[in-house]
Amino acid sequence: MKEIKLDILAFGAHPDDVELGCGGTLAKEIHNGKKIGIIDLTRGELGTRGDVNTRDLEAQNASKILGVEIRENLNFRDGFFANDETHQLEIIKILRKYKPEIVLCNAQDDRHIDHPKGAELVSDACFLSGLRKVVTKFDDLIQEEWRPKNVYHYIQWKNSNPDFLVDISGHIETKTNAIKAYSSQFFDPNSSEPETLISNKNFVSNVINRSADLGRLINVEHAEGFTSKKILGVGLSVVWSDLGSWRAITHLFKRIKNKYYSKKNTFIKPWGKYFNLHRGKCFLIKELVVNKNSSISLQKHRHRAEHWTITQGKPKVTIDARKFYPKTNETVFIPLGAVHRVENEFNQPVKIIEAQVGKILKESDIIRYVDQYNRIK
Repeated sequence: MKEIKLDILAFGAHPDDVELGCGGTLAKEIHNGKKIGIIDLTRGELGTRGDVNTRDLEAQNASKILGVEIRENLNFRDGFFANDETHQLEIIKILRKYKPEIVLCNAQDDRHIDHPKGAELVSDACFLSGLRKVVTKFDDLIQEEWRPKNVYHYIQWKNSNPDFLVDISGHIETKTNAIKAYSSQFFDPNSSEPETLISNKNFVSNVINRSADLGRLINVEHAEGFTSKKILGVGLSVVWSDLGSWRAITHLFKRIKNKYYSKKNTFIKPWGKYFNLHRGKCFLIKELVVNKNSSISLQKHRHRAEHWTITQGKPKVTIDARKFYPKTNETVFIPLGAVHRVENEFNQPVKIIEAQVGKILKESDIIRYVDQYNRIK
């Protein structure tokens, strides 16, 4: 089996739980360069419609649509798996194999008995996985202990009150297509199988409408909600993970721009200029302004990754072999070591909020490959 360290590992009691509950979040994080995996606890063999072979194929198709790194099925008994040592150890093996930083799993309280049961099982296994005296093996080798930093529960049938919301605007189409990959489960006017609550003609639309309603609460188009067993904290000394949504950051700097857009924070470059907006522990936030018919050099960094949010214009972005035109309010992730560039082919200046994250955040950490201003040394 494929072994790789994942950023996020999403668990679902049944195939399609993950797509329905957090498919937009996974699509967004994959777009941002994160490595994502899905683990299905059962094959959904007690489902009224379809069969296990059909569900297996549908899960494979949904995985391709989302672009996940791995998907595995633990073949627990649908409806009858238990939160006991045998099942916990199987999940612990998976956690230690893929070492996710974040785990997403079923709702803590829901209509289907497997959902809260799966939530408790995965949550308990995440704790036990961090105990070195709980011994597991993979490929006949003893595994090292591993405990994810955070475990969050997506919202399912019941309208639970979320502890936080994730903006999935721009990724709702991918979520919808991944859901519709499970064609045996949802509305089909030509199907002769019994109707269920989720095969209702309006079910998928209701899922999308819920994401729109959750998005309304944070002033975005679509969002997904999550709950957490542990209290979520925000530090008074701001660190990168505390900054919240990009849109909120952009609004913040618009409100206080007179303070930050001063001469001492402004740096003129051949391609335009940038402003240093905020420096924190291991991160720096800038606004870049790229003039018309200009571009930054084709470059990479050894010590930092970058997150870009487009606030104005139509930039052409290069990341390794990929070239694309992100839209306004879209966020782009530049992994550490990726060769990248932004070009402005149009008359309107391009504006980008850039967050540098890493140990060294200096201009000296730029390795240029192509530069129209002859700055390659």
